[in-house]
Amino acid sequence: MLRMFQTRSAEAAQKYFTQGLAREDYYLEGQEIPGRWRGRAAERLGLKGPVERNAFVALTENRHPQTGERLTLRHRENRTVAYDLNFHAPKGVSLMHALGGDERILEAFRAAVDETMREIEMDASTRVRKGGAQSDRVTGNLAWSEFIHLTARPAKKTGAPDPHLHAHCFVFNATYDETEDAWKAGQFREIKRDTPYYEAAFHARLADRLHGLGYRTERTATGWDIAGLPRPLIEKYATRTAEIEKVAAELGITDPAAKGELGARTRRAKQNDRAMRDLKTGWRERLTPEEARRIEAARPSRTLPDAGSGEADRRRAASRAVDWAIGHVFERRSSHRLRRLVAEALKAGVGETRVGEVWDEIRRRPLLERRVGRDTLVSTREVLAEEKAMLRFAVEGKGSCAPARERIRRRHGTDWAPKDRRLSGEQRRAVDHVLDSRDRVMAIRGTAGSGKTTLMREAVAALRASGAPVTVVAPTANATRGVDGLRAQGFKSAETVARLLQRPELQKGLKDGILWVDEAGLLGAKTMRRLFDVAAKHKARVVLCGDERQHAHKPVS
Repeated sequence: MLRMFQTRSAEAAQKYFTQGLAREDYYLEGQEIPGRWRGRAAERLGLKGPVERNAFVALTENRHPQTGERLTLRHRENRTVAYDLNFHAPKGVSLMHALGGDERILEAFRAAVDETMREIEMDASTRVRKGGAQSDRVTGNLAWSEFIHLTARPAKKTGAPDPHLHAHCFVFNATYDETEDAWKAGQFREIKRDTPYYEAAFHARLADRLHGLGYRTERTATGWDIAGLPRPLIEKYATRTAEIEKVAAELGITDPAAKGELGARTRRAKQNDRAMRDLKTGWRERLTPEEARRIEAARPSRTLPDAGSGEADRRRAASRAVDWAIGHVFERRSSHRLRRLVAEALKAGVGETRVGEVWDEIRRRPLLERRVGRDTLVSTREVLAEEKAMLRFAVEGKGSCAPARERIRRRHGTDWAPKDRRLSGEQRRAVDHVLDSRDRVMAIRGTAGSGKTTLMREAVAALRASGAPVTVVAPTANATRGVDGLRAQGFKSAETVARLLQRPELQKGLKDGILWVDEAGLLGAKTMRRLFDVAAKHKARVVLCGDERQHAHKPVS
């Protein structure tokens, strides 16, 4: 896991240094693990070795740690002081380090953190505003203090911390612009946005290094971990996580980032009177004989080869991971940022392939690319073909159909009179749009809570009054048959999109009728193309209804 937290106060940063970063509740061979300076900007500032408070405080106050003078060209009140990047090892890795007695795990973890932070540093940038410019310039240098912690915060249940290997990389908001020969505030927006990629790269590096030490890894529901450790054993030493999950459930919080912030708000003070040897003794006393045997069995009996014979296997693994990522990320969007694609491939191949190998495999693929600012957007020719086919169906169907209102007048001798007096003016206009349109494909956009179901009932009733059969579908079973699904809202024959596509007998009901697709924004291009093909086969019109923000569909052509 990788989390990134913003610090906007020098006072808060200094308090965090004293109470959270520099003081730990463990010792390694009798010595506290010191924080250390990292990064090219730190070297330029003359910072190396252990982190000392005076230099740390100077940077939080935007002062040069050697001269005491103001560091960056500009100094605003309420400026962002720094960003705290938290790297977390999987729980099983923490257990093997704490209870398995293998200090090589700590070395592998620090190396994976450092390599990932070096990649983040390469992406560092600053704003360029001279001469009317409005752009960013890559600087490739940052200064951060790295603190390695071995335990979680104490849990309320036990009053003691659990094993939890993690790192705090406290990155100061300053970078050196060689073009302008000046220190300036950094631009961290892109780094924040790319945290899913950096997280996946970190885990790929850590898993690969552990594999090199002889450990076996396996995929889990949430990522990966050391193979051979049963879930109950891992959860036994995750009391702090259980506490956060409980509070999150009570508050209705499901977003992982929000849970991370919740953990920060609910943490207890660290204990500084317990040595690591005492903590380890307590942790081992909690093990059953069988659990101790499983810990011992997970220890590697030998070191696996670092390269050579496994190269072909890793390349095949990279190919499988990229195949899966391409199928996954383009399921609902026509184009995606390149790093999102790589991140998904790294997650799919964690423990089997390396970061560079995944990038090499991506570059071998005939992806369509477009540069937008500092972003590279990618797609595939297959996705482009799907998109063109959908557009062709919609464009060729413009103005090709008789309006439903005309059919109502011919059948009933009068215009449609709204049945639901609760309809707002906007809802009435949406119904009128459906009744008056001459296009084969119609769209109704609206956010959650805007009354789409109410206008949908009115519009479907009117369409049926015109003599056209109406088939209502939605992407998920819950949306059709759930407690608040379409069937519960009066659409008794509503089906899922998948069921319609799989059942030819259901498709026959579309002949010369209307296909109403609710929550259409959740459908991918491939599924939408198949729906359009079915509609074309049966000469049906299509109404797409949903929230456009559910589906950020960006054309690639």
